Amino acid sequence: GLLALYEADFDSAWLVLAQKIQNIQDGRLGDDEGGYFYTSSEDKSLIRRSKDYHDGAKPNSNGVAVLNLMKLYHFTFEKRFFEKAKKSLLNAVADVSAYPSAHSQLLMAVDAYLDRFKEIAVIGQADDPQTRKLLAFLGAEFLPNAVVAFSEPDHADSLPLTKGCVMKEGKP
Repeated sequence: GLLALYEADFDSAWLVLAQKIQNIQDGRLGDDEGGYFYTSSEDKSLIRRSKDYHDGAKPNSNGVAVLNLMKLYHFTFEKRFFEKAKKSLLNAVADVSAYPSAHSQLLMAVDAYLDRFKEIAVIGQADDPQTRKLLAFLGAEFLPNAVVAFSEPDHADSLPLTKGCVMKEGKP
């Protein structure tokens, strides 16, 4: 949700918070073999910690986590996000291969992993009508396996995806 909020209003605080929460998830729920458990290792009352990859009435949290990791990687270029996504997918191969129709969310994550992700960096003045029109167009389109980042020219270095990007001939 925080990544979607960033792509809606381009407030970098959402990206910072998403990374913090991802770090908490990795620490409390992460499995060294890949994927995420439903409970913390600190809960000693549990006989077994469960982790699965199939969808139920809701999309599977491990599939959602892999998509989040892929997006975080493409926003930040931090390899650890990509490696965690890869490890999670490899851990789920047997389950997905046996019952693909039960793993829709994870299959979307596999598609994101295998596809060439689209990294769209928009540099422009926030109050410029052309910038607003471009961002509105990108926000209205369905762009699977893509991330959209925005920065004003004097703040482009604040996000790895926009670092080094410049306006073209004074236009966004």
